[in-house]
Amino acid sequence: MLRVYERLGLRAEYRPVNDIVVKNKKISGQGAGDIGRYLVFVGNILLCFNTGLMSQLFKLSHHGMREWVRQALEENITWLEREGVHVSSQEVQELLVEEFSRSFEFEGVSPIPELALELADKLKEELTLEEFLLEDTGKRHKFIKIREEVFVKGVELGGKPAGLLIEGNVIKKVLGLPMELCGLAYERETLLKVVGPELANLLIE
Repeated sequence: MLRVYERLGLRAEYRPVNDIVVKNKKISGQGAGDIGRYLVFVGNILLCFNTGLMSQLFKLSHHGMREWVRQALEENITWLEREGVHVSSQEVQELLVEEFSRSFEFEGVSPIPELALELADKLKEELTLEEFLLEDTGKRHKFIKIREEVFVKGVELGGKPAGLLIEGNVIKKVLGLPMELCGLAYERETLLKVVGPELANLLIE
């Protein structure tokens, strides 16, 4: 992946666990897992990215946080077009095939079996149903991960949005909270000294 970015004229770096970054902004995400007898690797190269749309997809504690989250995405994520690289997805695919072939015994892209395409279409129908997308799974995420080591923590205070932007366990920005929090470590004892136990517990839970 890094060699592909290099061939596209960008200096990219690997940021553990799953990110590739350009100018300290995430430009890709990686993941892998064991499925049966196979190791499946998943990666992507962002040609373009709609931060406004992405900010609308998060379930937030208060709708007033959406613009704040959008700004966090803008500051921490980039994509090829934003970096002045204009290529087609086909060109990127060809570069990926070439570079992966250097490291692995790779015979190239094979046709996808018809049965797999039929299953993909069936899953697409199921997973895009409104009842599936809006289902309350009971899961509650404490943070929104923007990129590696960058998270947004949002809460509602008196009907108004409030939140923290945390990078490397340090509070970088605040919304609706005391500015004195900026630059402090994101830990209970530190928050207690500035905002008291009730708010500290809310922000740290």
